[in-house]
Amino acid sequence: MNVQIVAEDKFVSRLASKIVGTLCSKKTSKSLAELGKSDSDSIFILDLRHSDLKSTFQRLYELNVKPSLCIAYIEAGDPFKHNACIKIGMGLILHEPIDPLAVRSFIEGRLESALKKPTPEFSTERLSLGLAEIDSNSQQLFLEGKSCGLSPTEFKILSLLCVKVGDALSREIIKNRIWGKNFAIENRSIDSYISRLRQKIHNTGISIKSKKNEGYILSIH
Repeated sequence: MNVQIVAEDKFVSRLASKIVGTLCSKKTSKSLAELGKSDSDSIFILDLRHSDLKSTFQRLYELNVKPSLCIAYIEAGDPFKHNACIKIGMGLILHEPIDPLAVRSFIEGRLESALKKPTPEFSTERLSLGLAEIDSNSQQLFLEGKSCGLSPTEFKILSLLCVKVGDALSREIIKNRIWGKNFAIENRSIDSYISRLRQKIHNTGISIKSKKNEGYILSIH
């Protein structure tokens, strides 16, 4: 798997290249304008501190880039960019100063996933869930044949909750299973994912409830 570094800042580019170089022999520094659809399965490290998010996200969409393969580097204390990156399911969000361990862990995890066949959460490709069906092949939840539009991260969270229907899963467990122990993600970011997931499944016969000091519980009506 190739690693594309899209960074206007030389320090970010050098640091990312150094981290990537110890993990993967294929690394390329390009601008978004230079990227083609053949690059869509790469891991992207994006310097978004001085970028126009709308045009950047539109370009990623045109290239069919999976947001879950992207590392976004944004200004600290910029809730608009932070929430925008969460909304599209960005794989990892970094603030200044960059945490090399978080970058390394993210890339290691994606490279490891690319080299081995993923283990499905369910024994069948489709599983009935309330009034809907969850499809592990397309990684989507379907209601009456229509996709609920889950992001890759939202699907992973829902799949994790499905394994323990009726049991509470703490934010720590969700963080470790979805992003890994070394990933820098705040509790409020996990809460944001859960909030959006609730909105998308509200009429499917399933719900996600909160239990104080314990975590989140998936219920089937």
